[in-house]
Amino acid sequence: MAELNILFIGAPGSGKGTQSFKLAQKKNLIHLSTGDLFRNNLKQETDLGLLAKSYIDKGQLVPDSVTTDMVADFVKKISDKKGIVFDGFPRNLVQAKNFKKILSGNNRILNQVIFFKISNQQVIARLTGRLYAQKSGLVYHVKNNPPKKKGVCDVSGETLITRTDDNPEVIAERLDIFHKNTEALLNYYKKENLLKTIDAFYSPNEVFNSILKALES
Repeated sequence: MAELNILFIGAPGSGKGTQSFKLAQKKNLIHLSTGDLFRNNLKQETDLGLLAKSYIDKGQLVPDSVTTDMVADFVKKISDKKGIVFDGFPRNLVQAKNFKKILSGNNRILNQVIFFKISNQQVIARLTGRLYAQKSGLVYHVKNNPPKKKGVCDVSGETLITRTDDNPEVIAERLDIFHKNTEALLNYYKKENLLKTIDAFYSPNEVFNSILKALES
């Protein structure tokens, strides 16, 4: 049985991607980002990658069946002695129920779910300034978390990019979809006695400390 399997739930721009990466490093866990799974398929020019991009660029979610199969294949390849931080899946109640089957089928249980609470206004301010490093997977912000050298990743040295879906119109649609699905998802994990909520408004270091405290409690 894997030691630790954690799910982060949060709106786009809530910081869960950054915090997933930090937690994975500190606790020696695998970071599973569905966004990275989609982008890797796109980079390899697979049909699945191109299909995923067509939804992502419109601010829509990739169909449950596609996402679920991608996650199932990923988890199957990871040793059951290695814990996983799940970032971006499940996003709705249907995915959550399938997710439980995926974990059970791979000799795993979900230890804790952390919800990143943040306002829409804060999300929009964050997303419109995000910068991405495709190779390292790191995420920066022009104001809140800038790289040491402008436009360059601190770790890989690659040129940072902005995502096509990080514009106000697409962000608004993504947030609408997120909120429609999240209430049922949070209620599901609350009934499972797995849910913890943290305030994602604060600085990355403060949020990370809140996560560590939540995991210890």
